[in-house]
Amino acid sequence: MICRHPKGRSVVSSSLRALLSEVPPWVVILFWFGVFAGVSFGVRWAVRTWSGQERMEELAEHSHKLVGALAATFAFLVGFAITITWSGVGDGQSAVEDQAAHAQQLAWSVRSMGDQAAADRLLGDLKAYLTVAVTQDGDMLARGAGESLPSSAALDRLANEVHSYAYSMGEPGPEATMIVTNVQELAMGQASIVALSQRQLPILLAVLLVISGIAMAAVAGIGAATISRPYLLLVWCFVSALAISVAFILDHPFGGTLAVDFRPIIVVADSLPG
Repeated sequence: MICRHPKGRSVVSSSLRALLSEVPPWVVILFWFGVFAGVSFGVRWAVRTWSGQERMEELAEHSHKLVGALAATFAFLVGFAITITWSGVGDGQSAVEDQAAHAQQLAWSVRSMGDQAAADRLLGDLKAYLTVAVTQDGDMLARGAGESLPSSAALDRLANEVHSYAYSMGEPGPEATMIVTNVQELAMGQASIVALSQRQLPILLAVLLVISGIAMAAVAGIGAATISRPYLLLVWCFVSALAISVAFILDHPFGGTLAVDFRPIIVVADSLPG
């Protein structure tokens, strides 16, 4: 089975994340509204069709006792899921801002070099890396497939140029050592971004969230069996769909509407010559 193979699970997860990152939020909300409404009204129809009046009232009475506990469980799971996914967005934004800070520090160190030709070359390589990171990395990060980012080649070229300059005259001095340190921090920053892009909602929590939502939809449908026009059931279905949609929308921090903002890196790239 797929769940026994980490590589297969990673491919499926990446494909699902790619799909969710491209789907507008209103489509996600509409999907879950359809699921909850289908369950609620389907169960309501079944109870009204196959149960007598006395049995239907008995079931409705029991459902009213259960719906509170199920609602509390669903609310807890939704809150827990949103906390996890929103922390992923926040950590991703912090990683991008740190990467911008590392790039700015490297640019300052390079500008202080005595060899102007080498400095211009390194600044050009740095700008090329940042440009590729902003314009081409996003799609792969949104899928959680950051093992081979397009910007990795540009970062490798920058690192090779820095090391060639630093060790071209034997043991590097303080100036060259600072530049080497800065480019190492830049590489570690990219690794942090890749790691955060692969963070996702635990599958067990996602399953429990869906099961609790469907269970509550079913119980709500039973409770509305004695009501001829259950308009409030539609409101409940919409609110529940909105809540669970937020959790899943936030589960891909580098893609979609509520995503990490790369503008800090864009600002640094725009400040570089070339």
